[in-house]
Amino acid sequence: MYAYFNFRTMIRFLGIFITTLILVSVIPSFTDAITITYISPIPVATIFAIVIAFYISNAITRMENIQTNVAVELSRSRRAYHLANGLASSADLKKWGKELQDLVVEYLQSFGGHDFGEYNKSSKEFREITYHIYKMDPKFLKMPKEIAIYEELLTTTREWAMVRQNISERKKQNISLYSWIILWSISAILILFLMLLRTQDIFSTRIVSGLSIVAVLFTLDLLWEINNLSKPERRILARKYLFNVEKLKINLPDGDLEVKSQKSKVRNRK
Repeated sequence: MYAYFNFRTMIRFLGIFITTLILVSVIPSFTDAITITYISPIPVATIFAIVIAFYISNAITRMENIQTNVAVELSRSRRAYHLANGLASSADLKKWGKELQDLVVEYLQSFGGHDFGEYNKSSKEFREITYHIYKMDPKFLKMPKEIAIYEELLTTTREWAMVRQNISERKKQNISLYSWIILWSISAILILFLMLLRTQDIFSTRIVSGLSIVAVLFTLDLLWEINNLSKPERRILARKYLFNVEKLKINLPDGDLEVKSQKSKVRNRK
């Protein structure tokens, strides 16, 4: 699910449902004073179904793309953090790696001060990471392994920047105001046709028309929820960045692993 169901959503659904049924039951057009048999909502309903399906499909694809890019970005942040562990042949290089790790953690923790809707506010922290990597003094890199790690850091940073750009662009690709006007215009015409339905059984006509109108409004509401990141969803995405801080420490640095291995051997000898 892309729109997280909560109490406010339930209240909105109930409001749409109850209000529509009340209006259908009291509106003057639902009387047997005039008999209209040639008006059919099927052509308009078909157009509505095609258009709404197109926009919902695009909105779902957009959301999937955002979530995929968030996962890739978190992966790149962990990779940059762990690559810094391999730069430890000198005190200066080790200090540089520790500063990089602190900047990565600071970037991820910046999402605790705002939700995912304010994603671009984290640009400052990300620029500090890239600047720190790009200003590396080449004389610190003395071993082939360290040179390879730094080249991998550059590649990871480039991929990370591209992912951030994709997220920013996808967030901007909302349904335009003009498109919403078209959708609501088609919906209004369809609702009008549904209100003009006539059968011998007035009560059944009201129920069928009312439920059909509710379905139209629910579909528009669904599109709105998918197209616009809801507040709970924005918080969940932001928390992924905060939770990623804990994942950074899952893998121990190579040095710590060697120390633990040596201690284990000593204990076994004893």
